[in-house]
Amino acid sequence: MKAAEYVADETSLEVTTVSGYPRPDEVVGRCARGDTTSAFVGDTPLFELLEGVTYDDDHLERVRSEHVSVFSQAKDAQSADSAPHSYLEQRAKLYALLERLLRRKHWGPFEHPSLTLAFKNVSVQTERQLTRHRHATYDVQSLRYVDVSDDFSAVVPKSAADSDHATRHGVVEMDDADRERAQKIIDNSTQSQQERYVELRELGMPAEDARVVLGIGTQINMTMTANLRTFLHILNLRESAGDAQWEIRGLGSLIKDELADWAPMTIDLWEQHGPFVDGP
Repeated sequence: MKAAEYVADETSLEVTTVSGYPRPDEVVGRCARGDTTSAFVGDTPLFELLEGVTYDDDHLERVRSEHVSVFSQAKDAQSADSAPHSYLEQRAKLYALLERLLRRKHWGPFEHPSLTLAFKNVSVQTERQLTRHRHATYDVQSLRYVDVSDDFSAVVPKSAADSDHATRHGVVEMDDADRERAQKIIDNSTQSQQERYVELRELGMPAEDARVVLGIGTQINMTMTANLRTFLHILNLRESAGDAQWEIRGLGSLIKDELADWAPMTIDLWEQHGPFVDGP
């Protein structure tokens, strides 16, 4: 079972969009054209900024196919000035421009639009990995303030549930009996953590001190804001990298799903041409 499927089917981890910069693909294209045209991107219609951008039949077909309904995003919000121009042609030009930016690894324009995501039931161990991406802003549920006596939960490692699980060191060699025993140890540990935590709280110990008995598998909530370039970087290192830990690979897949709804052209192109070894 792939990490993304395990996270989706066997854990309670969720990713939800809180807020996103509107029409991020267009923002990237608009800012990129500001580098190479004399037009002022602040008041020039997009179709004018895209003049001179070449595209081919593949680009046109890509936006004409099943992606067109997603790629249109806010078709009714397009400038009235662009009415005489083919909408599909405009989208094909934008798609071609974004593809050239990715191929040339011109990442700067992807830093302009930002997205805020909320994570539910992510483990502390994965939160620590994610927050190492420092070009982002985080707010993390604090076990110093939040009492988890009634809703404590912890992740079950994939190696304890999947005989085909592999890490950077290769497939985890465990027979069925050992894997069953490992699951029992983890279950007992999780139950013990909650019981010890509740006991300490009932003794009057504050949550900030009682949390000392909780492990790094403890699930918490958090929010994150980052620009599109940073999210692409995270996908490169976490969603696609075979040596990333299983939970953050699954988290990366859930992030990618949210990005695909928000910046569909960019993510469609990333899936075609990425991951990028030396970028973004």
